[in-house]
Amino acid sequence: NGDSTAAACNTWKIFGRKNESDEWVMLDSQDSVEWSTAAQSLTFTLSNVNAYNAYMFQCSAVVNIDDTYYGGQLDMAEWKLILA
Repeated sequence: NGDSTAAACNTWKIFGRKNESDEWVMLDSQDSVEWSTAAQSLTFTLSNVNAYNAYMFQCSAVVNIDDTYYGGQLDMAEWKLILA
């Protein structure tokens, strides 16, 4: 997450596709992920053997603990896909 646990995405899906004409393939989904501190990094393992030319991160819920932004702000530092 970024600077705020209240604006961190906690439910998402990650998709991949090989070509622009291909359908998006769901590679992973997470639901109600709990962030304990700001600027925290978490690791999730995917069981995927295919390489893709494009990836899409789709956030469908933000923690929004304090209701400051009423779900209108997403605070995300970065996400990495690492071949293991």
